[in-house]
Amino acid sequence: GALDAMSPKELHAYLRDQAVGLVQISGLVLVDPSGTPRALSERYPVPDAVQDISSLAIFKRLNAGEDKGLYIDDALQSLVDRLWIFPIARRLETPAGKFAGGVGARGRVDYFEQFYRNVQLDPSTTISLMRENGTLIARHPRVESALGQRFPQFDEIVAVHNSGNHAPIRAVSPIDGVERFTSLKLVPD
Repeated sequence: GALDAMSPKELHAYLRDQAVGLVQISGLVLVDPSGTPRALSERYPVPDAVQDISSLAIFKRLNAGEDKGLYIDDALQSLVDRLWIFPIARRLETPAGKFAGGVGARGRVDYFEQFYRNVQLDPSTTISLMRENGTLIARHPRVESALGQRFPQFDEIVAVHNSGNHAPIRAVSPIDGVERFTSLKLVPD
């Protein structure tokens, strides 16, 4: 509709206005059905490093129509500025239901790390944000080599939790090798 009629510069300004106050993200992007970003909220014009995102897993999933809701991908280093982010996207469709591209945001890993640092109860406490597939999105304290990595041990913790046992579990962290009590809280979406 209205977005189709906007120039890249107008789209940039529109996305920039929409991103104001969204502290958990670092920018918005509007992508066409071929995987070409039409506009970014943070930069104008679109940098050469992100001229085609059709090879990214998140775009492929949106294009396939697997997920009609919000999709959150694994943590990765941004192609634009090398910051650790996790892509968040929603599929856009034509009135007939055909794929029309997507709108996405760069979830800020550092936002969650700072939040966890602020709620930390004890210096030996670690807090991690994981995807349901066991991939680490954010952790305090940060272990950069672990970001975006899948940890199969997480499957065991989820299985115990899903069996009805919500008590802390004693386990050795696959990230730093320290034995800790582990507690799980599933977060919707």
